Amino acid sequence: MPHGADFRFARSAFIWPRKLEGPKLASKFLDGEKPQGTMLNKVAKIGFLVLIPLIASATPKGRETITLQVVSSKTQIHGSSSGNAFIYTDIMFTLVDGKKALYTCDQRGDICPLMEDGKTYTADRVGGVIYISMSAPGDKKPFSVKYKQLGSW
Repeated sequence: MPHGADFRFARSAFIWPRKLEGPKLASKFLDGEKPQGTMLNKVAKIGFLVLIPLIASATPKGRETITLQVVSSKTQIHGSSSGNAFIYTDIMFTLVDGKKALYTCDQRGDICPLMEDGKTYTADRVGGVIYISMSAPGDKKPFSVKYKQLGSW
């Protein structure tokens, strides 16, 4: 090779030597590598951040005093095996702050007094439940009657 030198090297000369690795750990977190579940963690964070406002808005509001007007009501007859029967208000069609709301008796034993159509009552509302304070003719102490909101009409 008079005019040029032959620069042929063995291929192995250009291969970088391998880094020797020790035993593999179950978690590479200690080696400074990020775990492969970071995408799952991001999805979980986003889901959690979306759920917090939903949960906060779904929790029942604190107790508030409202005024409701009974537009009309439906009654039922409650009968028992002992022969005691009475009429109670089962469903009320009401106006609350100008909005139509439908309430049903949610009192144990259906002991909801008759509600007069057209009359206005004051009640305490906690979420979808209202408590109307009433008193019986012979009782001095008022009692609370529980109604559950079914929706609007």
